[in-house]
Amino acid sequence: MPLINPLASSENLERAQHNSLHIEAHETMPPVELSNVLKKTMGSNSVRSKRFRALDTLRGLIVMLMIFVNYGGGKIYRHWRIDLFNSVLRFWLQWLCVLLITIAWLLITFLLNVPNCPKGYLGPGGKHEHGKYQNCTGDWSKTGNRIYARRTHTASVLANGKVLVTGGLNNQGFLNSTELYDPLTQTWTITGSMNNKRAEHTASVLANGKVLVTGGLNNQGYLNSTELYDPSTGVWTITGSMSNARAKHTAAVLMNGKVLVTGGLNNQDFLNSTELYDPSTEIWTITGSMIDTRAEHILSVLTNGKVLVAGGYNSFDRLHSGELYDSSTETWATTDSMNYTRIQFTASVLTNGKVLVTGGSNYNFNRNSAELYDSSTATWTITGSMNHPRWKHTSSVLKNGKVLITGGFDHYPIDTAELYDPLTETWAIIGRMSTARGDHTASVLANENVLVTGGVYDGEPLNSTELYKSFQIN
Repeated sequence: MPLINPLASSENLERAQHNSLHIEAHETMPPVELSNVLKKTMGSNSVRSKRFRALDTLRGLIVMLMIFVNYGGGKIYRHWRIDLFNSVLRFWLQWLCVLLITIAWLLITFLLNVPNCPKGYLGPGGKHEHGKYQNCTGDWSKTGNRIYARRTHTASVLANGKVLVTGGLNNQGFLNSTELYDPLTQTWTITGSMNNKRAEHTASVLANGKVLVTGGLNNQGYLNSTELYDPSTGVWTITGSMSNARAKHTAAVLMNGKVLVTGGLNNQDFLNSTELYDPSTEIWTITGSMIDTRAEHILSVLTNGKVLVAGGYNSFDRLHSGELYDSSTETWATTDSMNYTRIQFTASVLTNGKVLVTGGSNYNFNRNSAELYDSSTATWTITGSMNHPRWKHTSSVLKNGKVLITGGFDHYPIDTAELYDPLTETWAIIGRMSTARGDHTASVLANENVLVTGGVYDGEPLNSTELYKSFQIN
């Protein structure tokens, strides 16, 4: 309805009527939206949420107060234009609303300063240089390049916060070199080399802070050797050998501190054998065998202490079967099968105890589907699908409980990343990496950033690395 200035003179009103000037505004909406600002702000549980929810609402409110000008003589419609001297300056109520909104905006911006952000920071896409403030952008930015390009490597977050990258493969061949990333300086340095070159191996951080590397393959074939890295000295030492050489296997640290290695393949065949490493004795022992032979499967330690393996492939078929390992009895038992066969996929244990599996390949096609395993019911259920099919991607559980998926392949390397929200079981694309990549690693750092390293693009192994800050409005 027309907004009339009660203080305007009759002469001004006649002029307005003569020019058929109509100012359209939603008179009832400003108080409603201002109340929403207060409600969203007070109902939020963090400074970030209070500030950015309020700012978003205020932005929308200012847009809502934009006016429509219609000059009847020429019937010219000028949508979303503010004619300062011919229209708005007459209407003090509109200016009062805009002034109050601006004051509220400034107070929220400068009084509710987001931790680790500069004063007046306006959020992702705001006035500040992209990537300059790692804790504010909620986006991707480049960090220091590694010395060596590599794929099929491992990355482990050490107790001191640094990230250890080991082995892998590049155009020069298999690697035994290892590197350390320092989040404080965002630089890479060379550390001690492994005794054996290896790719398609595993790396596990032990309770004593050392890193155990197992198996893999190189020019000499499949490996049963294992090594220990000591962060205090930067030196690798040979430790006990596994009973079976294996690559494309999985490994996890159990609640009792031992390391369980499962499946994989070697020159002879696909494996269903599993082994336990005891850090106190540095000895490997055979434990119960899985029901199915499998490689390129997933392994997750559940909150009840049992270990879930699922999927992968063997000489007979691609698999969707699942099994549970009980460390108290050292035996395996079948559990519910996934709804789809998958290889080269990921699994993440969520904060609610469920296991999220994502993507993967069936050789014939690539998947964007995702499933949840509930250990309390021992069942799989379909959850929301990713926006893009992908395999050989990464999956990381963030501090806020959401899951970050990066890169991978879908006939070609992918540069997009997605976030899964366990509360809504939905996915959202959250930006693009500077380089498309698959067969890479992702590590959640102590400062909540996620470090993505290496991988391959267009057949070329990469030495580039990127950082994602898990900035989210909760």
